[in-house]
Amino acid sequence: MNISEKRQIKSYIIDYLSKKVLNFTIKGKMFTCPKCDKISANIFPTNSNKVWCYSPDCGNLGDIFQIARMIDFDGNEDVDDESIAKFLKKEFKIQTNDDVDKLLQKYINWGWDLMPIVKNEKIPYQGKDWQNKSCKDLKIWQDWINSELNIASRCGEKSNNLIIDIDFLTAKEADIIAEGKDKVKIKEVLAKKEKNQQVFDEKYKQFFNATVTQDTKNKGIHYIYLYDKDLPKTSFDLDGIHFDIETDGGYCLVAPSMINGKIREIVGDTILEMSKELKELLLNNCSNKKIEKKMIKKSKIIVPNENELSFENLNGNRNNTFNHLMGILRKRYPIKEVEYIIGLFNKLIDKQVPSRELKAMLQQIAKYDNLDTSELVNKIWDYLQKHKEATARDLESYFKADSKEIKDILVQLMEENKIFRQRGSYKAIKKADWKDTIIDFVKVIPYKMPYFDDYNTFRDGDMICIGARPGIGKTHVAMNIIKKLIQQGIKPNYLGSESRSRFLKIAMEIGIKEGEFNWDTSYEPERIELEDNAVTIIDWLLPEDFVATANVYKMFQKQLDRHGGNCFIFSQLMDNDKFYAENQLIMFASMALKYFYGQSNGSLDNTNTFFKSIKARESKVGKQYLDIPTKFENKLLELRR
Repeated sequence: MNISEKRQIKSYIIDYLSKKVLNFTIKGKMFTCPKCDKISANIFPTNSNKVWCYSPDCGNLGDIFQIARMIDFDGNEDVDDESIAKFLKKEFKIQTNDDVDKLLQKYINWGWDLMPIVKNEKIPYQGKDWQNKSCKDLKIWQDWINSELNIASRCGEKSNNLIIDIDFLTAKEADIIAEGKDKVKIKEVLAKKEKNQQVFDEKYKQFFNATVTQDTKNKGIHYIYLYDKDLPKTSFDLDGIHFDIETDGGYCLVAPSMINGKIREIVGDTILEMSKELKELLLNNCSNKKIEKKMIKKSKIIVPNENELSFENLNGNRNNTFNHLMGILRKRYPIKEVEYIIGLFNKLIDKQVPSRELKAMLQQIAKYDNLDTSELVNKIWDYLQKHKEATARDLESYFKADSKEIKDILVQLMEENKIFRQRGSYKAIKKADWKDTIIDFVKVIPYKMPYFDDYNTFRDGDMICIGARPGIGKTHVAMNIIKKLIQQGIKPNYLGSESRSRFLKIAMEIGIKEGEFNWDTSYEPERIELEDNAVTIIDWLLPEDFVATANVYKMFQKQLDRHGGNCFIFSQLMDNDKFYAENQLIMFASMALKYFYGQSNGSLDNTNTFFKSIKARESKVGKQYLDIPTKFENKLLELRR
């Protein structure tokens, strides 16, 4: 039973209580408690489908699984959720997506581009930037659903679809039903929904040829057709029924998303073109309002050619000439010095610029760059950011500048808190690279992690650390990982710290072909820069200074943050079977494991081997410490699980 299926079953909590609790009563948000029989229970937190009773003897009663265990299974804790799920599905004829993968595979086959939506909402999780994103990766979609986010299809050309959202109720009327407070109003709203649905069936349904639909379990229904570029994103009302056309620039919440405890349901397998009659109906009712987009242009300082300046231009063109001159000066001098120079120049001419106008021009020039700095200051600042540090003499030599000028600029940069001095060198103060996006940085990997995929969730940028005793076969394990990656269409990068003839021979023996992986040898792998979005295997890590091992793992994690991809790092265990700097390693690794031979009749067994995990950041089985059995086929040199 996956998370989505469990969420669907949980949404039947009120149906369950209505059937199982004697004289079950709902008053507003409160209802009869299944434990104390008082009208003192409600769903809390909102949309959680968990029952909370205000009676001191009850409190948190849990979800439908815990309550069904209490009522139907006499509180027997040995009855697991799987058994209860089977009972509930049969008892209430609950239609669930037994396999969310099957539903998502439909979306893959249809070519849909999905986006994450806030839990129990219709709000894009990525904010206003959602239109600039794209995702057609099934594993990432699964991760969103497992994180209990809703999902939506980006409509239009991106997903080759056009969705017609037909609402028989307004949002406020749907809220009245969801709140469940006013029985009179609820009855009126339901009557209106039934009436509007009848009008639709009689007057408009004939235009809607058979295609995939979505039951929203709420206000109405969605008809899903193939993309049609002639129809714009718009909305209109007919006979009290609201029609929304979601196409380019729009999105639509899709199953297995949940709103107000109700999970949407996709019906059908084949998306069709809409009928000519339906297209004509929609076009005739489209609101063709043209929205004028106002483009706001950013001001740019135009620095003129110095040769264009002349005293002749002052006649009848004084202010423009002054602006040009200030632009040239501003390129080289701080604004205060520009003010001083331009003031002196103003005194030399017969018809001077009034001080108020001159001040206004200076304020305008200052807007283009609020740093009180010269061109050389910017160059020195850029140099220190790029090269991390430099002495004053280094800067004098590089920029061919005067010693006093360099020192004055360094003092200015220190006053502006851009650099600091340490042991005669000047270093740039790094600003934090603040980000506000989330989804882009938590992507699950688009392949199965060899040997460990069933035990831990792996994401882009994750590091996997594997340790073993000397001579136990780290290179054989590494080559088997490479082979499994190749079988998934990945071309890994292998960095060996032993004789190349050895690992290449193993590669040939286990059936890896030339050109299927990249390799290099280095006895100082910690000095290697990783490639962008690559899967790298480092076999094995042997820092020159074992005390600095923790910094090496930190360095590789920083590289993964910059470049993405994944990195396997093999290392040698100490005599006590611990990693060097084990506590620090655990901080950086997504999964850390040790590879051992098994035991047979008191002797080491190099056939029945196993991995022992000491860290699993996102364990799929709820455990950090795991034994993962493997079998090494000596004849084939193949490691199996």
